[in-house]
Amino acid sequence: MPQDVVINEWSEEPQPDLVPSERLVKLAIPTNVSELNNDSGYITTETDPTVPAWAKEATKPSYTAEEVGALSSTTSIPSKTSELTNDSGFITGYTETDPTVPSWAKESSKPTYTANEVGALPNDTFIPENTSDLINDSGFITSADILVIDKTQDTSNTFAIDPNKMYMFGIRTSLTITLNPGESGIVNEYMF
Repeated sequence: MPQDVVINEWSEEPQPDLVPSERLVKLAIPTNVSELNNDSGYITTETDPTVPAWAKEATKPSYTAEEVGALSSTTSIPSKTSELTNDSGFITGYTETDPTVPSWAKESSKPTYTANEVGALPNDTFIPENTSDLINDSGFITSADILVIDKTQDTSNTFAIDPNKMYMFGIRTSLTITLNPGESGIVNEYMF
């Protein structure tokens, strides 16, 4: 019985010392279809009569712009109206002659105006941001005008209060307040 032979590389040298089953056989395995036998009768050349001969050529055909109904690559396409012929007779220049249009309106540059001419406030007009920026001509009460009357120590629960004074009563379970009349011609506020 032959022993196992381990072969690490191919050798084309005759191997007479090996029995036939141990000899290496070089097989030629095809790598191209053309090396195979066409025993099935596959088509090897194009034979379709509906395909024109020019389409069977190895290189792509070339055409001119005229053959495909296109403009030549050297065709100049206008990008400005001045490059066109004015065959419609459009106005190409005009001088204003209307006597109702004032001369300043015919100037090439836009006129300038002052804020006063257009009924606006000048840029440096002071715009108040706080009520303290205004004059208190309505006579509104300010904190400096308010007299604070402390009634927190008073044990009574009934009071008559005057306008434009601040009353402090503290914590109470009940409170009865009568409003005394204020001055005429000013805003009267009752504060407690």
